[in-house]
Amino acid sequence: MPISSIKRILIVEDDASLRATIRNYFKKHNWIVDEAQDGRYAIQILQAKLPDVILMDIKMPRRDGIETCKIIKNNATIPTNCPIILMTGESARSLIVKAIQSGCDDVIIKPFKFDALMDKIVRLVTFYESRKRNEAAKKETFTQEDVEAEVIVYSRQVIEKVFKDAFEDKEIEYPAVEEVVTKMVDILHVEKTLPMAFKMKSYNDYTYIHSVNVASIAMSFAYHLDWDDKDLQLLGEGAFMHDIGKTGVDISILMKPEKLTDEEFTIMKTHPELGKKLLEEQDVPLEVQQIVMEHHERIDGSGYPYQLTGDQMSKFGKLCGIIDAYDALTTDRCYHKGLDSSEAVGIMINHDSGPMDPDLITKFAKLVKGEIIGK
Repeated sequence: MPISSIKRILIVEDDASLRATIRNYFKKHNWIVDEAQDGRYAIQILQAKLPDVILMDIKMPRRDGIETCKIIKNNATIPTNCPIILMTGESARSLIVKAIQSGCDDVIIKPFKFDALMDKIVRLVTFYESRKRNEAAKKETFTQEDVEAEVIVYSRQVIEKVFKDAFEDKEIEYPAVEEVVTKMVDILHVEKTLPMAFKMKSYNDYTYIHSVNVASIAMSFAYHLDWDDKDLQLLGEGAFMHDIGKTGVDISILMKPEKLTDEEFTIMKTHPELGKKLLEEQDVPLEVQQIVMEHHERIDGSGYPYQLTGDQMSKFGKLCGIIDAYDALTTDRCYHKGLDSSEAVGIMINHDSGPMDPDLITKFAKLVKGEIIGK
């Protein structure tokens, strides 16, 4: 993915040998490189030079990467607005959670592949550039389009907070999910569809943005199926939180840029049950729990976790499963390029993602082909 003009990176790493290796890689790719051996020196550099991205180690003397990230993100006197990627040689869940809480945009585990690192950086820099352009071009008048955009931004913030609370074993803010879904139902009645979330996806952000995408497309689809507002509300809440169980999966598996091993995938497949249990403990409606539990089930019993067949699945689970697969297929990931909409739907109709409800998938394909919903 190309990015405009020559870019500048600030590498903050106390290991001189690794710092030199990273420096040489980016210079080879025509980047301007600034370096700092610790967080304090990095702050000094930022007072004079504005990078397009900061790549910073977590464990460093004098001031570590997490504390430095907090300072950069929260101190208005530091004139920078760029993504921060933290590096670490540890995959301990507690450390990753602290890194995310510090405000970083992504985390990469050492040793890493440089092409995976560059992919993260290009996507983040592209996103930040796009956001700056959008902010600069924002109109003074507040239109319906502005309202919709704010709802999407707010929905992303809500789902991120819900996931972070679950990571930390705190009670999730279910009322906030109810509120944002209610606003989205209101938009549906005006626009007949929902605006999509930001399409840029850093690896940490993937689950959050994927959740917003799935909720947006699922509710748009159900609206065109003439589902009533109560069902749209339940579907939206469940779609938002369909992957909440991933907060109980080992962070090294969640963040692995390569394809999972069979053993790792077996662990990943526990997330629907983990998610249902989490919501059950907080008295979330049963229909919402069913979506979380059923979104990987398939009508012939080939899905997971319970190998349910079509007549055992709720209409919510069937629909969410279709949209979950669609968004996954059409999204760029570290290990594959996203497909276009028609190709993705073709794969789903041919059962390459597991057989889905034939009536629903046929109707969804028509809506996508007609560009009524989708990407």
